[in-house]
Amino acid sequence: TRLALSVHERRDRDPAAWILDEQSEIHRLIDALVRETRREASEMNAAFALVVLPGREDLADRAERGVAYWRAITDELAADGVRVLDLTDALVAAGALDDDSFWMPGGHYSPKANALVARELAKEWEEAP
Repeated sequence: TRLALSVHERRDRDPAAWILDEQSEIHRLIDALVRETRREASEMNAAFALVVLPGREDLADRAERGVAYWRAITDELAADGVRVLDLTDALVAAGALDDDSFWMPGGHYSPKANALVARELAKEWEEAP
């Protein structure tokens, strides 16, 4: 029931509108959650990064707009020192938007996409300061 309700709630809603509006509750909530989680991680001497794992619809939206709608908030967070690992470029470069082998039913990443994400994350952590 919860999954059905979630699908119904999301239907016909554009997440870009919420995230692009800096005054929206969603934008402010994401910002607050990321900052608070980073603060708590820092208190525990743990590394923190915001990892962006876009879905196929997100990649299509980025291709249409020319820029990912979440860039406004990720750029803002990065400018304030939050480490942001956005896997969008890697997925686009690998052809994930048009290649069905990157996707499982329901829009989930396939083993191929998960392997790409794992390689990219490993590379990012190896290059960590």
